[in-house]
Amino acid sequence: MSNTLGLRPRWPEKDFAMNEECRTHHAPGPSIRPSHAHADVTVFAEFNGVCLRAWRDSDVDAYAQLVDDRRVMRYIGAGQVRNRQVAKAEVEGFTQEIRQQGWSRFAVSLGENGPFVGYVGFARIGDEIDFGGRSLFQYWGSDVPAVAMCLALEYGFQTVRFGEIFAKINARNLSAIHITQKFFGVQARESVETEFGPHVKIRLTRDQFLSGNRAKTNRDYLARYEYRQRKSR
Repeated sequence: MSNTLGLRPRWPEKDFAMNEECRTHHAPGPSIRPSHAHADVTVFAEFNGVCLRAWRDSDVDAYAQLVDDRRVMRYIGAGQVRNRQVAKAEVEGFTQEIRQQGWSRFAVSLGENGPFVGYVGFARIGDEIDFGGRSLFQYWGSDVPAVAMCLALEYGFQTVRFGEIFAKINARNLSAIHITQKFFGVQARESVETEFGPHVKIRLTRDQFLSGNRAKTNRDYLARYEYRQRKSR
């Protein structure tokens, strides 16, 4: 599956470094609710209402809406929309992978039983682990896809303990390339040719995530989101 990170939230640069007021209120770092089973669904991570969970059959209609939106699919594969039958097959594939290995593309929702947002997570491509996400267009520009990406990175490196992941992005999708480099905390990238044209491949290792500032920046973004949520109440 070609990954173009169909998430395009618009984050100001300051969101990647907590200001002093926020740091004072959240010195210990944010508390991420770990994986747990709830009713009919497994939740893999949850933070301030943003939930990474297993898929439900009821997600198919919303996911079909996502993949039928030309704005979302513009840089994914050949840029073509997909029908409900294809969407259903993809959801079934994600569900099977989660049951077999405990990870895949996770469904993202606002709360365990709240509105469907999209997906974020991982896929095995050959011997490598692909990282990617998509969200309904209505959530572009919000914090929700960004928070979901933070949770997925934490889960992938801390729980599954991936050694390395990569994101492969259409070279024309400059916004997604910039966002991914910010989240991965790396500038290095590879140019690769695909059947869908030039793409960029950006890698992140577990050592880079844990030993550098990447894990701290990840937590800082979550803390800042939590702080903004509290301020808005």
